[in-house]
Amino acid sequence: MIELIKKEALRMKRTGIKLTSLALALSLVLLSLSGCTFLSDLNDAILGLYDKPDEPEASEFKIEELINEITTSTICAEVTINVEYRSVLSRPLGTVQGSGTVIMRTASTTLYVLTNAHCVTTPEDISSTKYNKTFYMTDYRGNVYSNGRVYAESISEKYDLALIAFDCGNWDVQPMTLAEKNPQINDTVIALGAPHSQMNSITVGKATAYYESELLEVEALYHTAPVGQGGSGGALLNTELELCGVNFAADETEEDFGNGSSIPIESVREYLASFGIFDEILN
Repeated sequence: MIELIKKEALRMKRTGIKLTSLALALSLVLLSLSGCTFLSDLNDAILGLYDKPDEPEASEFKIEELINEITTSTICAEVTINVEYRSVLSRPLGTVQGSGTVIMRTASTTLYVLTNAHCVTTPEDISSTKYNKTFYMTDYRGNVYSNGRVYAESISEKYDLALIAFDCGNWDVQPMTLAEKNPQINDTVIALGAPHSQMNSITVGKATAYYESELLEVEALYHTAPVGQGGSGGALLNTELELCGVNFAADETEEDFGNGSSIPIESVREYLASFGIFDEILN
């Protein structure tokens, strides 16, 4: 099967068509209570699908600039999301951990956090019992807020996106700017999040392919910035440090991290446009 996929990958490279679900989506698997989805490890086939441009790589100094700016400023928009389930008698049933990005805050201190729908959807093994559900947000400095609620009817299987609203009086937590366009193939991208509960993770890679995912109804972006379990909902940044995607998946490997997949920003903007309150950040 791998040889067949590699042959098809070479055919795609010659004809110039986009990567489809043949090489990726056939082997997608969901992990329960994980806060992250995983793709099978087909990097060798996938990374041959694009031609590297002749331009030189971004300089080491430029990468240093980006990492410094993220650590001292941009990271304030990245949060960790925990969804705790308890029985009506307060017996612990389980916790789902994911990542999220603050995209807007209001004068009344309400934060709107963008994350994956699968991070906040009740797992099947819990849904059959009576339970109470609590949303917790941990900001980049470790402050915890327990007043989260799903905004309106924002859980979308089509985009695998959801919005959680939190009341947060810490004005150091500021929203991230949204990019207007999807990354181009071979663009440098930066993944943020809390994989394996590791807060403020920063990894760097390249956008390598667009493909049709069986987990979304929109096109997904495959990239080489390492993402791990619990990194779902984390931000994917471009080199302008704008949100250019939302991570929802990673390669299934023997390591803790694998290449990632994201919902591209143009699909994110399409999703947000269905809620009138975000017109200001979309225009």
